[in-house]
Amino acid sequence: MNITREIVKSVIEIIALIFITIITYPVMNIISTSQGADVAKYYETYNQKTLTFYVEKMANLNNLIPVKDEQVIEIMDYSYVNIVNNTDENKDYYFLLSVDKNSTLNVEYLKLNINGKIIKLSDRCYNESDYLTYYLIDDSEIEKENIKRNKIYIYLDYETPNEAQNKEMKLNFYVLDKINIING
Repeated sequence: MNITREIVKSVIEIIALIFITIITYPVMNIISTSQGADVAKYYETYNQKTLTFYVEKMANLNNLIPVKDEQVIEIMDYSYVNIVNNTDENKDYYFLLSVDKNSTLNVEYLKLNINGKIIKLSDRCYNESDYLTYYLIDDSEIEKENIKRNKIYIYLDYETPNEAQNKEMKLNFYVLDKINIING
């Protein structure tokens, strides 16, 4: 009778383990795709001992309108782009914005307010490829094991003519370590 009881007990334990596995597997998948996973990925990146960045918040850029420089903060949406120095030394870097050459919005009218500093994008051309033009939006230093948070407003100059508005723009942010450029 003890053997039968042990077999039944073992079968119940196996069924319980299978049930727990069936229940927890989907829950773990949901957890791994949640915002918490993004935070975990960020900390994985943080341990790689490199200069990286991540976008904490991206502005809605579908409704760019002409704005006076002094009204940007009141009217426009903003992005938070964080530069992370995971190394053991201070780093000089370039913070770039790339614009796809297939974009129909003329960058001549595009302006940025980055941490309170106003930049006319067309004046900051850094480099070009066949498909992208890179614009320098910051040239700075970040201390070792530190994060620099950048609040960025992207908007059209107040003098933008009507025919230049309501156009499409494809952009992306990049961070380049100056030492890697020199050594690369």
